[in-house]
Amino acid sequence: MKKITQTLAILCIAILSTTVQSQQVFLFDLNHNNSELNRTEGNWNNHLASAMTTDITNFINDQGVASTYSFGVTDSFVAANNNGTTSPDPSIGFPATATIDSYYVQDGSNETGAFTFSGMNTSMYYQFEIFASRMSVSDNRQAQYTATGANTGIAYLDGGNNTANTTTIANIQPDASGNIVLALQKGPENTNGAGFCYIGVIKMTETTELSTSDFSLEANVTISPNPVAESFSIRFKMNNTAKVSIAMYDVAGKMVTSIFNDEVSAGVFNHTWNRTSGEDDTIAAGLYILEINAGGNKMSKRVVLK
Repeated sequence: MKKITQTLAILCIAILSTTVQSQQVFLFDLNHNNSELNRTEGNWNNHLASAMTTDITNFINDQGVASTYSFGVTDSFVAANNNGTTSPDPSIGFPATATIDSYYVQDGSNETGAFTFSGMNTSMYYQFEIFASRMSVSDNRQAQYTATGANTGIAYLDGGNNTANTTTIANIQPDASGNIVLALQKGPENTNGAGFCYIGVIKMTETTELSTSDFSLEANVTISPNPVAESFSIRFKMNNTAKVSIAMYDVAGKMVTSIFNDEVSAGVFNHTWNRTSGEDDTIAAGLYILEINAGGNKMSKRVVLK
């Protein structure tokens, strides 16, 4: 019995080790110019705008273990700013030191910017969760993020007054040389006169497993602006024709209003909601929960009405 127990213990440890090693996470804070300003402590990789052309070699994972990978700017950004949120929603898991600053591009000579992750494992899959924020603005500053390796993925995010939204690109594999390029440019819904758009935080997950879901609300949904003054837009991509329902609930779980309920064709779903209920009563300021159901895929998002 003792021998069997020892054997099972060894087997369990081996399985656990394999599970742990099958996925690792890397965190990047894109910092303002001052090396001491807004630096995120702990197991983060801080990249400084004052040293924008300097690569981070052997960048660490979220456990502090050094990799054999490198990260660097391969298409110059305009500069960095520190006008992002200092009060990020706790649900996104990023500290204020990371969300306050970002790199940006604009119309003109620096309409695009890009990072290259090099020396990556060509047998692995990579997911990129991205956050950006630029507070005290009144326009749409949507960014388009494109990750390109052996395949390509695209995601969108409006950084204007953003405190709670991220966007995700999944299932990217490195090219034959082990490179993945993550590029930034103005999104199609950007209304800023100078084309300003941002990237502030990158959470990269390396995994052996391909995401088999053909539709991921977590990776698709953007809500902007949030916090909300009079209206907001909900946008995500539908791979197939399916029923979509969106409802707003208060924090006690009571439904406040139905926002959308209809069949939607494949393609980009984009719906604008104005701040009135079905009875034309203005909805009071406060924290609310959006429940989104698209083709049987469900998720919840927090929205703040001002």
